[in-house]
Amino acid sequence: MSTIQSAIVIRTSRLNLRELEFGDAEFIVELLNEAGFIRFIGDKGVRTLSDARDYIHHGPMESYARNGFGLYAACLRDGTPIGICGLVKREGLSDPDVGFAFLSRYWSSGYAVESAAAVLAHARDTLRIKRVVAITSPDNWSSIAVLEKIGLKFERMIRLIDHSPELKLFGSAHAAAVTCAAVFVAGLAIRWYAIIYLGRFFTVNVAIARDHELIEAGPSCGVYM
Repeated sequence: MSTIQSAIVIRTSRLNLRELEFGDAEFIVELLNEAGFIRFIGDKGVRTLSDARDYIHHGPMESYARNGFGLYAACLRDGTPIGICGLVKREGLSDPDVGFAFLSRYWSSGYAVESAAAVLAHARDTLRIKRVVAITSPDNWSSIAVLEKIGLKFERMIRLIDHSPELKLFGSAHAAAVTCAAVFVAGLAIRWYAIIYLGRFFTVNVAIARDHELIEAGPSCGVYM
């Protein structure tokens, strides 16, 4: 049982998500050195309590201050931290991405889906963030399953920086659909505006984009967001 009293940011049916504090250092050392974390997320070089406090300070805490969000400690009702889940704003992505990692002894209990879904809802309803994405290694099937369960869809392969490993990018299907619909409607509006004001019923080759290409791109444009 934890005695940390940090304010709870998000509540789910089984978990409390709160800001990470320096008192979480021991938990962070354990989590960041689990085999699954190192394999799929990376070795952060956190080996000591001092390393963990530096990680908390320069990662989550700085994100809370700069962005108004970050990675949170996912805790059981008795306060025991069992994982981290939240939003990350990183270079290489224009949108914040949802991230999560749990101690292996708490896997296969639905905690990742429960917390990640709550983070998405918090981003949409409280933070008013229009689009949240996610990235994962191509072979991290467990995380891919979580992302699909919370409604994110695979969009394309990306690299955060040149020569870095390829990652799968997931995004909100709803956001992509809204953008595609807006492009489609804009194309029709340009066409009818031209028709009405020129007084003739023929297709106008608009300078900013050929109308046919604009309409045809609609269903798949989310791939390039």
